Amino acid sequence: MTSRRRFQIPIALRIAAFGGLWLIALGLGTGIAFAQTSTPTATEQSWPSLEAGLGAGMDAAVRELANDHRFKGQTEQQRRESIEFIVGNVIFAVVHEVGHMLVSELTLPVLGHEEDAVDAFAVLTGLNLGNAFSDRVLSESARGWFLSEHRDKKENVTTVYYDEHGLDEQRAYNIVCLMVGSHPQKFSALAEKTKLPEERQKTCQHDYLRASSSWDQVLAPHIRQPEQSKSQVTAAYADIAQY
Repeated sequence: MTSRRRFQIPIALRIAAFGGLWLIALGLGTGIAFAQTSTPTATEQSWPSLEAGLGAGMDAAVRELANDHRFKGQTEQQRRESIEFIVGNVIFAVVHEVGHMLVSELTLPVLGHEEDAVDAFAVLTGLNLGNAFSDRVLSESARGWFLSEHRDKKENVTTVYYDEHGLDEQRAYNIVCLMVGSHPQKFSALAEKTKLPEERQKTCQHDYLRASSSWDQVLAPHIRQPEQSKSQVTAAYADIAQY
């Protein structure tokens, strides 16, 4: 058996539906790429209302799932933490896939592994929002990869070194490192909790600046300027039955 993160998809999607989290995740990922440079993005302008909606959605999820057998025996706080963990990992995964979409649709150059590049995109997206919720999304996603690695070791799952993705624990530390590199003081507790060595912490700022600069440069030609008209976007829906 190869190393893979295994979600309980139905419960993850059910939770993510509360508060429109899928739409918010897509908005977070695309907001950076297609924002005007001189004004805040729509996502940033409406974030207080979105965050309030997320809070209400989270409360609704905690109440709705109180009697679900998968949360049996958990206190309300434990249930909330479990839901935040699932939501954080789902949103990170969605924004990660948005990164793949940008690379493909905009034919962006990628130096190195694309999976690493779009992981960085997802982290930078959350960091650019700079609020408590996006910080938790990143922290919970890193925790998910740490737990995935721990589970695989416990179950003697064979590690596949030739996979297109990095090892789970590497992906976790890459998230932590970019967070620490963006703001060492703010995320010092996270670095300590995950046992990120001090000598590595000192190089994380370089990693963050390089990743941020690289994404800024490749997306710059695709950012609409204030004097440019908005583009028309046509959505095409396929019959889900064929899948």
